[in-house]
Amino acid sequence: MDGCDSDSRIPQAWEPTVNADYGTEDCQMTELAEKMSIASLFVAPEQEDCVTLKAGGKTFNFKKSILIKDSEYFATCFKNENFIEGKTLTVEFDDIDPDLLSIYLHLAFMQAIKDSVKFDPGLMKEPKRLKPMVDLYEIADRFMNAKMTRLIGCSILEMAKDHPIKNVTYDMTAQERSWSIKNYKEAFESLDYGDHAREYMRAKLVAAYCRWVPLGNFRDDLVVLEDSPEFVRELTICFASLLTDVDTSWTSQRERVRTTYPLGNCPKSWDVDTGVLDMGDWTKWRPFPPIKPKSRYHVSSPSDVGNTSASTHSSDAWDWNPGSWHPRSSYS
Repeated sequence: MDGCDSDSRIPQAWEPTVNADYGTEDCQMTELAEKMSIASLFVAPEQEDCVTLKAGGKTFNFKKSILIKDSEYFATCFKNENFIEGKTLTVEFDDIDPDLLSIYLHLAFMQAIKDSVKFDPGLMKEPKRLKPMVDLYEIADRFMNAKMTRLIGCSILEMAKDHPIKNVTYDMTAQERSWSIKNYKEAFESLDYGDHAREYMRAKLVAAYCRWVPLGNFRDDLVVLEDSPEFVRELTICFASLLTDVDTSWTSQRERVRTTYPLGNCPKSWDVDTGVLDMGDWTKWRPFPPIKPKSRYHVSSPSDVGNTSASTHSSDAWDWNPGSWHPRSSYS
């Protein structure tokens, strides 16, 4: 709540009473309470509210109340004195990157003071790479923090949608193509099978790759993917379904033009026989117009996973609602 703004979304029955001398007393008290709550986050915690996390030779001291707020893992560790962690208030990880752990703690802190948090890729050492994001997702999932896995999962899909290389055309250099394909491949392979959410993200990564990578380069790029048969198989299925849909769509457009413009009356820019429909030679454009890839990995929502009849429009494949995505973690 920002002061006494009229758009504070307070139910009418809760509207504060106004005192002529002191203004809106209830509003002032609410402001004070909020400031005190936020300020308390920056006060050195009492000994019993301070826990220690260790990873990669680095030590992090953090407020226990914030750490356990959304994490079932840490709540179990520190609330049960039968566990060594509950007695020592210390947890040491030998398999977690300290940089990723620090980002997790940063996000946990932000989620404690804000209703809505947007992930900033600039927090990452390599903000354009998908694999570290997947690693961060795995950490949040390991700590049983459903709120954070949802945030990071949606951020991964946003990054996959917005290709990090600007000139994603046939003019991409061999180095750019190699980096791009490895970027998607590594993220795909890091999302091991095991739950609904990972299946969904793998599906979206495959669809994103097929959307951005020119089909004409796919044969050459197979050299980079020779050790990833599963990824190649899913890409091949996706590309094949895209081509089928494009062929069907193209045939339909040709028939529509012939019907609308009888022989001899067709505008020059709509030369059907040479494959030109008012937009130049489509074979030299980005791979495809809006299309529906069909494979067991191309789904329109998490609920469609496993439904081989599910399809996704490339034009709206990314219109998911982050708030409606509730990934099932491997521990559930």
